[in-house]
Amino acid sequence: MLGLPYRWGGTDSTTGMDCSGLVFRVMGLLGVTVPRDADDQFGRAPFSSREGPERARRDDLIFFGEESVTHVGFYLGDGTYLSEHSSSGTVVRAVEEDPYWGFARY
Repeated sequence: MLGLPYRWGGTDSTTGMDCSGLVFRVMGLLGVTVPRDADDQFGRAPFSSREGPERARRDDLIFFGEESVTHVGFYLGDGTYLSEHSSSGTVVRAVEEDPYWGFARY
């Protein structure tokens, strides 16, 4: 998945995806149904928390935003996550690089 092109609103690995599209696509491949938008992925999760990122577990969805959820990725552990970023496609970043919102489990 690393290096996939970024495309706002995208859910296709050949033409590009955005952050919530990546989550939507990967979770679907795993047989887990999630909403398409990051805000709904947080709000409709069976479990979600605004607790700090140190409470997140590997493979949780991790969310970012300042006044609402605007970004999502897969928590990898050790303070890192995988997500689509408009500047560089699918990348691994440190949680502290973005405005943390919360985490969720499906």
